[in-house]
Amino acid sequence: MRKKVIIITNGTLPVPAIFGGAAENLTQVLLEINEDFNDFDFTVFSIGKNKIKSKEFLAFKNTNFVFINEDSFFFKLNKIVKYLLNKKFNNRFPNQFLSTVLKYKKELKNADLILISNNPYYGKHLKEIVSCPIYLHLHNDYINANQGDDKIRLLNYFDKVIGVSNFIKKSVLKVTPKSCKVSYVYNGIDLNRFTLFNEVLESYLKKKYNLNKEDTVFIYSGRMQESKGIVFLLESFLTLLKKHKNIKLLFVGGTVYYNSKINEVTKNLIRRVESSLASEHVFFTGFVDYKYMHHYYKISNVAVLPSIETEAFGLTSIESQAAGLPVIVSDVGGMSETINKDCGFIVNVTGDLKSQLVHFMDKLIEDETLRKEMSKKALLNAQKFSNSFFYKQIKSELNEL
Repeated sequence: MRKKVIIITNGTLPVPAIFGGAAENLTQVLLEINEDFNDFDFTVFSIGKNKIKSKEFLAFKNTNFVFINEDSFFFKLNKIVKYLLNKKFNNRFPNQFLSTVLKYKKELKNADLILISNNPYYGKHLKEIVSCPIYLHLHNDYINANQGDDKIRLLNYFDKVIGVSNFIKKSVLKVTPKSCKVSYVYNGIDLNRFTLFNEVLESYLKKKYNLNKEDTVFIYSGRMQESKGIVFLLESFLTLLKKHKNIKLLFVGGTVYYNSKINEVTKNLIRRVESSLASEHVFFTGFVDYKYMHHYYKISNVAVLPSIETEAFGLTSIESQAAGLPVIVSDVGGMSETINKDCGFIVNVTGDLKSQLVHFMDKLIEDETLRKEMSKKALLNAQKFSNSFFYKQIKSELNEL
């Protein structure tokens, strides 16, 4: 008999992952592969009742979706009320999304296991209703020794925490009670997607961004936030532009996953590019739908992901390598776990970040042989992060008592 597993999303972005999101995309991978192996009966609680089209979820035979209408007046009003109450009383109450989920008591009580996606506050409220194990799939460094006792105590309501990297596992292990197991499973992606070509579309993109055959094209993909190290990346590129004329830089991403609205950080970067007369070398794409992302990697030569904030893992690093790109990453959090010395370089954020970026980027501009060799190694390294391997590992974790 198949195990009945309820997945409670964070309630920020919908599943199916029509608006992207790392946790949401990974949940969708789990659901999709389960369609082939029929290991679990999933029920997924998600927002998006008025956004998800039937074609997005009817193909799933082993998953029942319960969509919450986050656009209703009642939901929006209570969302504000719950937010204010939790701000005053230290997150004592369930937020409006979870409050709605908790009304489905019959479904919750019939579950063999509940898997919460990336929200450590949900466990204590569910523990009051269910007797089955509750697991937390942790995608961010939300619980560590630097957090207050109130947040650390949230682990008492979970039977297991599954981190997305060894870094997350180690952080949680420092504070977890004996009653809570801790493990990790690396994120997985559909590697085949990133090997696909579309000559017409990619030729169009090359023309749009003025990319020539002799250019070395650097790409940053992710949210346009200063904490991602994008200011250091731009300054490093502008320094290199004084030496190399055949280089380009693509900033691919929006303020949030599905929003192309330009934020102040991006505006400042654009002004810096214009004042440096580099508009023919630096381009800002805005948000790009995940289903088109591999085409942007395919028109690039090197990925640079110099985050200065703690990264739990680094999915964009894996995507880049799956497309055959050498990668330059920072040493914060679990990002460095995604590469090895043969396929990428690691910069130390506590050192002179700009000079390190300039050094490694310059090395890859000047040494085409090295770049091509690292490209081959990147493809090999990406094999460790396939969606099938992720499914095998997460299946083992969900079946473990």
